[in-house]
Amino acid sequence: MQRFLERIAPVLRLTRVSSAFAVVANAWFVVLWVRGTPNEPMHLDLATRPLWLLLLAAGLNAVSLFGFGATLNDILDRRRDRLLRPDRPLARGLLTEQTAVASATGTLLASFVGAALIDNRAVMLNAILAAAILIFNGAAKFVPAFGFVALGCIFAVHMFIPASRLAFVIPVWVILTQTTLVAALAHLWSRKPPRASVRALTSCAVGWVLLSVGLAWFGWRQAHTLWPRAMEPWTPGVIAALALVMAGLVARRAMGLGIGPRMAEKLPRYSALWMPLYGAAWLLGAGLRAEAIIIGAVALAGYLSMSVLREAYSLIEHPLGYRR
Repeated sequence: MQRFLERIAPVLRLTRVSSAFAVVANAWFVVLWVRGTPNEPMHLDLATRPLWLLLLAAGLNAVSLFGFGATLNDILDRRRDRLLRPDRPLARGLLTEQTAVASATGTLLASFVGAALIDNRAVMLNAILAAAILIFNGAAKFVPAFGFVALGCIFAVHMFIPASRLAFVIPVWVILTQTTLVAALAHLWSRKPPRASVRALTSCAVGWVLLSVGLAWFGWRQAHTLWPRAMEPWTPGVIAALALVMAGLVARRAMGLGIGPRMAEKLPRYSALWMPLYGAAWLLGAGLRAEAIIIGAVALAGYLSMSVLREAYSLIEHPLGYRR
């Protein structure tokens, strides 16, 4: 068992599987929302298919595409990581480049399998996102004016894979906004080159505005409304409160650790933990309690997996000794 864990742990760290639950929660939210909302354009397409199959397909696609992006990032950044992040598995030599390439190929193929189980439009979107992930990791993330909002766009577009004609786009906008903001703050706090200038941040903000307008137009075109009638009026207040609580926790943690690379590394984890909470709140606001419980379970499983895997990595890399 110890040998198995020692072999599998670098792969799990390479794919950052402990944070993949966030994209799973986003995809599952879309599946559960569309199935439970008759006014959604693709309601009948999803409601007439087995729920377990849709959740399996969306989950497989989400985990695999996330793993593909994480693995590709480490492959392309392996030389840079040896200087800036020597703890990464590929930079430390815990994995060979051949293993990393095999992992990227396997996760990419698995993402297409998951998309194929949904429909042909999902396969097309998956191909577009795979290309976008390649462009982002190869070039866009080194251009602050474009990279931050590009990452937010990737997370947002991924939510359309289970239902390409999703009409309720406000939850997608929330994910777009949070991911873009977190990416910008993490870059600023990590103090990595290239430096994000005022002009670059302004360009990023303009890109976010344009994407927001595009999302609103798309949602209006699908249903001629941006706010479902079944949604309770208190729901936006709950979403805003969740965002403020996250901001407060991040600020408190930053006061303890200080604004720097360590805090920059933790910031995306906070963001990942909060994404399922948004999904559960939206579903509760629409009266879909059973669906909200499913997303809540994803949030709990994600928190537990983060904690367990972190402890497992620590024990494997720094095993406990015996006192005499």
